[in-house]
Amino acid sequence: MRLKSDSAIEYRRQLMLKLHQEGKTQQEIADTVGLSQSKVSVFLTSYRLEGENSIKVKKAKGNLPRLSTEQIQELKSLLEQGAEFHEYESNHWDRKRVKDLIEVHFGVSYSVHQVGNILKKIGYTVQKCMIKDYRQSKEKVDDFLTNKVPDIKKR
Repeated sequence: MRLKSDSAIEYRRQLMLKLHQEGKTQQEIADTVGLSQSKVSVFLTSYRLEGENSIKVKKAKGNLPRLSTEQIQELKSLLEQGAEFHEYESNHWDRKRVKDLIEVHFGVSYSVHQVGNILKKIGYTVQKCMIKDYRQSKEKVDDFLTNKVPDIKKR
């Protein structure tokens, strides 16, 4: 049975150790705590090698970052130079452009999703482009909405 809390896992390990010290077989311990005999064997072996440290739950460390802290700061300064400085047509950054920039300058490949996580870490936020045409006149839009739209709806 899979236990979710660290304290429950540690308690089960202490129970396995106590039963082992009482002379129970690995299969009897496994039946008592609801594990396979091989899992009990793995735990008892690690207890022999590591001692009390094997009872504690260890968190997985995960992969090391591919960009160092200095490289991330350098990336931030590269982004502050602007996209046009890096020979893009418009002066906006998107995750695909930043991904390409990281590959060119640091030789490291990230997924577009992970680039979004890096940007969030250095303080950038996702911003959607405005769909509104900047050439629109407020008066013409209001006139259209009040006069033309009702006519269109009547049809």
